[in-house]
Amino acid sequence: MKKNLIHLGIYLLITITLLSINATSLLQKPTLKEGDYWLYEFHTTNENNLNYSYHGIINITIKRKTTIQIQGITYHTIPLTETHNVTLIYNETEGTRNYILTKYLNENDLSLIMYTKNVTNTGEYYTAYVNPPLKYPWPIETGKKWENNYTIKKVEKNGNTTLLNYTYTYNCTGMKTITTDAGTFNCYVVEIISPRGYESRSVRYYSPEVGY
Repeated sequence: MKKNLIHLGIYLLITITLLSINATSLLQKPTLKEGDYWLYEFHTTNENNLNYSYHGIINITIKRKTTIQIQGITYHTIPLTETHNVTLIYNETEGTRNYILTKYLNENDLSLIMYTKNVTNTGEYYTAYVNPPLKYPWPIETGKKWENNYTIKKVEKNGNTTLLNYTYTYNCTGMKTITTDAGTFNCYVVEIISPRGYESRSVRYYSPEVGY
């Protein structure tokens, strides 16, 4: 079992995802085991004068391996649940949004194949299929750049279907020491850019000590 509390406040939209590296200074695919869990505390600030920010808690738990079938293809997966308790602030008005994500990762490369989203305080529920699966090109090292282009097929519980296209560019810019309430970590830094009408930029810090 692993339990870590991550608490960061940085002037950017920050996504905290912490994985593993080995002694060769390459970021390798992490090993995920049933029962592993993590607790994250996060804070974001707005960019581009969007007048909103949010903060909250994410609780992640690895579940028992399972198989799923999508369009006749069988995948061996590692499921995980993410319980999000989020406070949103928009134009100085505060609200909450609580939801549970169940993600299905390909056992071979941890690419994201499918996920469900259950918004517990609104009743919203849908299943999303990712094609091609969203993945990282393991191993990763400083200077490596890559791009993910994929389509999500979103199926709501009433049967409505929506296709959403995404493009993300990634750049592993180096390593940085990050200090949080959980301790100090030597991390790989990956910058992610997604054009959404405005440019959305996030930074992820990947540590050898945490696991996911």
